Amino acid sequence: MSTRRSDEEDDRDAQAPDAAGGDATTQPISVVIACHDAAAYVADAVRSALAQVPPPAEVVVCDDASTDDTAAVLASFGSRIRVIRLARNGGEATAKNTAIRAATSPFVAVLDADDDWSPGRLAAVQEVLRRDPGLDLVTTDALLVHEGRVLGRWYGPHYPFEVDDQRRGILERNFVFGHVVLRRSAFLEVGGFDESLRHATDWDCWIRMVHAGHRIGWVDEPLARYRLHEQSLSSDRDAMARGIVALLERNLAALDLTPREREAAEAAVTEQRRTVDRTRLKQALLTPSAAAARTAAWAVIGNARQPPRSRALALAACLLPGLVGRRHRQREATTWLGPGDVRLPRTQAPRRTQVLLTLPDRPWPADGGKRMRCANTLQALAGTPGVDLDVAVLFAGAALEDPLPPGVTVRRCVQVDAPPRRRLPGVLAVAARAVPWQIAVTRWGLARRALAPLGATTYDVVWFGSSDHALSLRRTLRARRTVVDMDDVETSKLRGFLALQADAPADGALVRWQRRVELPLWRGVEARVRALADALVVCSDLDRTRIGGTRTHVVPNTYPVVPQDLSAPRQGATVLVVGTYHYPPNVDAAVHAARRVLPRLREVVPDAELRLVGRGGGELLTDVAGLPGVEVVGDVEDVAPHLRDARVVLVPVRYGGGTRIKVLEAFAHGVPVVTTSLGCEGLGVEAGVHALVADDADGLAAACARVLRDEALAARLSVAARRLHAEHFRPELATQAVAEVLRAVLPGPAPVQDARSAAPPAV
Repeated sequence: MSTRRSDEEDDRDAQAPDAAGGDATTQPISVVIACHDAAAYVADAVRSALAQVPPPAEVVVCDDASTDDTAAVLASFGSRIRVIRLARNGGEATAKNTAIRAATSPFVAVLDADDDWSPGRLAAVQEVLRRDPGLDLVTTDALLVHEGRVLGRWYGPHYPFEVDDQRRGILERNFVFGHVVLRRSAFLEVGGFDESLRHATDWDCWIRMVHAGHRIGWVDEPLARYRLHEQSLSSDRDAMARGIVALLERNLAALDLTPREREAAEAAVTEQRRTVDRTRLKQALLTPSAAAARTAAWAVIGNARQPPRSRALALAACLLPGLVGRRHRQREATTWLGPGDVRLPRTQAPRRTQVLLTLPDRPWPADGGKRMRCANTLQALAGTPGVDLDVAVLFAGAALEDPLPPGVTVRRCVQVDAPPRRRLPGVLAVAARAVPWQIAVTRWGLARRALAPLGATTYDVVWFGSSDHALSLRRTLRARRTVVDMDDVETSKLRGFLALQADAPADGALVRWQRRVELPLWRGVEARVRALADALVVCSDLDRTRIGGTRTHVVPNTYPVVPQDLSAPRQGATVLVVGTYHYPPNVDAAVHAARRVLPRLREVVPDAELRLVGRGGGELLTDVAGLPGVEVVGDVEDVAPHLRDARVVLVPVRYGGGTRIKVLEAFAHGVPVVTTSLGCEGLGVEAGVHALVADDADGLAAACARVLRDEALAARLSVAARRLHAEHFRPELATQAVAEVLRAVLPGPAPVQDARSAAPPAV
């Protein structure tokens, strides 16, 4: 939005308010506020304006293209204020000019967005204007406030308001506190604030107004609060001094000055140049360059009019630039020099916790057990207050444009994928590193190169999403603390596999021999991971007992609560098996269900059908696809319709690690579950109450038949299972558990609401 106006328009606007009739000095005053990214302060400013008695004629706010929540804050005031939003950031002068031109009263009060007024300020100014109607600007004294603490007053013996010779005084220093009430026509007559200036725009305008014949009055009471903070324009002393030199030189050339006035202006320019030299010395001392410090120091030493203390600092900088620079940097790290040469403590923002999370699978779409756990951990860490999160998704398929769940934002996301090594390099890696095949064939060198840029960050916590990540990448990354998620205890999984009879294409003789060889290798991996980790994470109390140690924590697998109408009867006799069939235990479970459980079930429920839903598997499930009553559905975008159609969810898992999210998924959807003991271990399932449990094909088939034939039993199982899920396996409980792990490895991380104290949703 352009604020450039023609002279004719300015003249018309300057005359319009006074044409309304009446005494301009007694009419209500308009208040204008210019703001940019001032969401933290502007509400206080607006409220202080609206609270004035008598009230202002209007409050006009010019939002200078803010990118924070300023617009929402202003919108909360509704029709009590008028908001003008600029399409592009034009700067303070542009925004103030826009607001003042939009005002409709003869007198306009200018309020900075990060300051506020005391009650009665406008009334006090109006009283001054009533007593002296010839005044064109009026200000008041103000309190200087830093982080809520009052430091003093704006005016004082060292910095008085100029009463006697304002033409000369305004050239020497800006004696006008910037919260002025100005006569709008006089302001527009001199062209308003100069939009080409970034600093001291108000001083430049007051110089032009005073030298155009306008007078300034004041109230000797501190009726405003002026916030001192590092982000304010006036806190940049070097830029401010250089800007003042430029505007004074321009006014020296443009104004018709008396000799005394010219002398005052030239003295002010000289003093500001000395300020520039001092600030350049201080800036040079902030760098490690001794040559730059000495060059800047000589400019101060060579000027006899510089303060003795500044010349002493400069001399020391010439002789001992390293020592003086180090001392100066230490002081500047904790304090800053504010307006009026007041040294103030820097605002120490709470240090944010730096976390890197590595994930063994994509967190989105969360269409499998491993992906759901990845998504839960990611969402918990990303939502923890005070955490800056980086994420690495490793060997989970081709990189996606947006691999994160909706609404989750992280600082950096690295995706790495590559096919496994060929057989011979894999065999050599097994021998050289004494690691299992799964670790040996992964291209960790590619991952290390991709993660190398993250090595520049020293993370407070690196949270490895699996044991192989921790073992292979720990030396690439710098971490104060290390957390390793061992949701699959591989040794337990292998022992369970080797105890089974071989009856599936995924567990032939060669595979079984390989697993026997790998069992001691996995024991070694787990021992090394336990030694390097500051905390281990498992998904159940059972696994915590197996691993042992005080550094082992439970972050449960979870599933969202699903609104469900359990009154509608389910039709048909569909038995559903859900799984990701890249995972060998799920292939074994699916083949076992198709070859051994379903035939026995169909002997008593002839119309029973087995539906296998989930991605992967390919040729491993080809042999069962043609069996009577078996339907291999494969990958689906949404499993919910299949869960709604199912009468039973069958979880015939015979080996594996961790806890089965597919069980929680069925519980949440209100589908009765039939499972093995292993399928429900770690979930607190009570057989016969939350699910029917059996460990052989005959028992699983009989349990499925009971549920298919007994609707009352199915309903009881559904209600009890949904209650168990709602009480113990909601996602917010995983969020709380992740926060507890952070608290355990780092002292005092940001608190997270204790989700366990909240009542679970009704089921």
